Amino acid sequence: MKKITLQLFCILFMCVYSTVKAQSGTETFANLSLTNEYVDGSFVGDNSITWNYFQARTDTSGTLDGIMLRDDATAGQSVLSTTLPGGIKSLTFDLAKAFNGTNNADATVSIYLNSTLIGTSEEVGSRNMVDPYKYIINNISGYDMGPNTLEIRANVKPIIIVEISWSDMVLSNNDFNPSLKDSKLQLQPSLLTKGSDLNINLELNNYNKTTEISIYSISGKLLRSRNVKQNNTTLSIVENIPFASGLYILKVKNGNTIKTSKFMVK
Repeated sequence: MKKITLQLFCILFMCVYSTVKAQSGTETFANLSLTNEYVDGSFVGDNSITWNYFQARTDTSGTLDGIMLRDDATAGQSVLSTTLPGGIKSLTFDLAKAFNGTNNADATVSIYLNSTLIGTSEEVGSRNMVDPYKYIINNISGYDMGPNTLEIRANVKPIIIVEISWSDMVLSNNDFNPSLKDSKLQLQPSLLTKGSDLNINLELNNYNKTTEISIYSISGKLLRSRNVKQNNTTLSIVENIPFASGLYILKVKNGNTIKTSKFMVK
């Protein structure tokens, strides 16, 4: 009798656990129907999950694949929210700049779970709906069991959310930091003489307004560091190298992206 009772308890526990255990899903906004006027409302998404929005719209053509949240300076903070039935270990947001021009390149979003801030994206820059900026929050702790309330809040400027994904799994390193994978740093020439110029070319997946450039000796001693203004996803500057013969390391840091490369003075 005890054995049967224990088996029934285990079966019941697994059934309950499976109903509240974390689930994975994606929202593409295919079921969303909006005009080019900011409104409040709700819709049932791809996973039969209801999403609520405050001050949201489509683009001027009405063909936006996603949802545009309004800037918080105009009508209070624009919010997209839902209740996810399971636990959350990772969240992925595909973000794009709203409208044409450069006025909204500094747009960001803040992400909340159960009213607690868990992350704020970098500035969206010039990324568009075809090539969006992928903002990932990985290895989230404290939300293993559902339900959990998710809120996406627009900061400062309007921004487009192209797609949202959530999972009960911790993402791999490449998925977690695509900006590190996709960014490129090139030094020319890699062999130069004392007092000559080093050309630094940086291509970023996404960017913050300031890039830190540092030069280290091969032993790890910091020799020089300065900040330069970053206006878009590319940066080309010239750095004069006054150092003696030897091998050196150049490091660039922009937001969460860090790239290093070596050069030699002969």
